[in-house]
Amino acid sequence: MSTSASELRRIMLFNGYSDVTDYLKNSPINRWIYKDLLTLLPAEGIEVPVVKIFQEIYYQLVSIPLDKHPGADIGKRYLDESSVWLSSASAAQLVFCTVEAMLKRKEELTFAEEIFLEQLQPLIAGSKFKSVGKGLFDYMESVGIFTPGVIEPMPISVFYIPDKYRIPQREEYSFLESIKMALGFKVRKSDESGNPWMVITDNFSFDRIEWFIKLYKTAMEQESLLDLMQESCTESDLIHYAITIQDLRRLIQHGMYDPVAFRAAVGDTADEAADSLLGDSVAAGVDDSVTTEVADSVTAEVAGDSLSGGEADDSATLDKLDDLKLSVSEMIEIVKERFSKSGADEFYGMISNLAVKHGCMNESLWKMIDGIVPAVIERDKPRQTVRIPHAAQVNINPQRVINQPVGAE
Repeated sequence: MSTSASELRRIMLFNGYSDVTDYLKNSPINRWIYKDLLTLLPAEGIEVPVVKIFQEIYYQLVSIPLDKHPGADIGKRYLDESSVWLSSASAAQLVFCTVEAMLKRKEELTFAEEIFLEQLQPLIAGSKFKSVGKGLFDYMESVGIFTPGVIEPMPISVFYIPDKYRIPQREEYSFLESIKMALGFKVRKSDESGNPWMVITDNFSFDRIEWFIKLYKTAMEQESLLDLMQESCTESDLIHYAITIQDLRRLIQHGMYDPVAFRAAVGDTADEAADSLLGDSVAAGVDDSVTTEVADSVTAEVAGDSLSGGEADDSATLDKLDDLKLSVSEMIEIVKERFSKSGADEFYGMISNLAVKHGCMNESLWKMIDGIVPAVIERDKPRQTVRIPHAAQVNINPQRVINQPVGAE
């Protein structure tokens, strides 16, 4: 997960308190942890604020039950990621030794927590902070305290979500994904260059957006969150996902917060949203008269039928490109003008592989796509500039030149 998506997930799941005293109120568990940290952090040379340690512990306790793949590479996805976030591998070890103890003192584990605990224990078995977790576990056991069955999320106020999460993320990425979706390619669920909202909501799935919406209690907050998600989308994102967002907005306005009511009212609309690129854009509030990289009203000509080898019914591929409302030649011009070299390479591979797969590669199409990457390289090549030397460097008195009569020596 990218840094931006990781940060967004954290502040949406458990932004936490800014003052450590708020963690200590009515919590014997936190008070015990706090006393231990006061001596342990300086003794180990860990320069992470106590409040950030608490925030990390509770973020992990909220996050783990939501993990769809809790046993997959938790060393990298949890311990390493936490080390980066805290800027301290030792602090991360301390956090997960504490998390282990608190999970072991739950009366009932979810399936995700059970799998996570099994995978975590071998990774921290040799940790020097293992005794910290054992001490916490023994204390909780001795006084008969259990970790709460559900740790409630504590999202950041929707009105304080940083502005950077309103800005569309890399049009190039979204454009490539739109083409892939139109042509039947498998679309990655998350990518470091993708929209962070798309990553943490599993590609704007109805259920995940709904889950985040219900973290907020008022319709104003819920609609503001949807506004923010929509602002973060590029035009090509909106083509795919605005239907889901608009349906949720409509249901919020009608006060329908119950998950069963949500699903019953929307039916399969959200599941079908990704299958339509432009057909429902007007209903979703997208003006498809606006010229953008993807939402373009130009009729697809598919490079003079070059993709279909001169036969329009060669495959369903032509129909999918018609849905995208762009011809191959128009796509290529967009790539040449705006893409990075890596994006151009990916586009070239995608189109050439598709043409070969459908047996419709011909000389015309080959000439078109063969020049994509060289054109991008040429476009980005540093330009040589002619530097005009300053008058002082060539020993000329500019005032004398200005005042001297024409023809005078």
